[in-house]
Amino acid sequence: HRPSEGYTTCFWHTIRHSRPLHDPTGWFAALQATARAPYPEPLRQAIIAYNHPLLRGIIPSYYVQVAKAVGRGDAVSVNHRLAALLASYFDILFAANRVPHPGEKRLVERALALCPSLPEGFAGDVAAVLVAGGSASPETLAHLTRLLDRLDAWLA
Repeated sequence: HRPSEGYTTCFWHTIRHSRPLHDPTGWFAALQATARAPYPEPLRQAIIAYNHPLLRGIIPSYYVQVAKAVGRGDAVSVNHRLAALLASYFDILFAANRVPHPGEKRLVERALALCPSLPEGFAGDVAAVLVAGGSASPETLAHLTRLLDRLDAWLA
């Protein structure tokens, strides 16, 4: 039940959904049988408890780092910090829904398909953050604040 900064349960998802091409000893089949276990509540709680403060609850939070990069007009840094923030954000979404994290591709679409519950305005908020963040626009922080406020309300 050890969380990481984003993608905590990615390998679990991969093992669950892989199709072995060759497994003569049955090792992988046994691993897949273990991976079909229900989502452990202690892991769910640990992922949320670990990743949530990283968003904006600690002094070097991703939000603070994005704000500093926006202030410098540093679009590359904004992009880098937003990627880290969104990794933790999606880890929280999937954990809260007891869904193993499906990886880094098409996350908005995957969240919409796999998660029975999501924050209000989820897809639009993520899109707005990414569009504004791509240019290091001051609007980035307003969009990011709305995204995180809605996450907090949803978690509550």
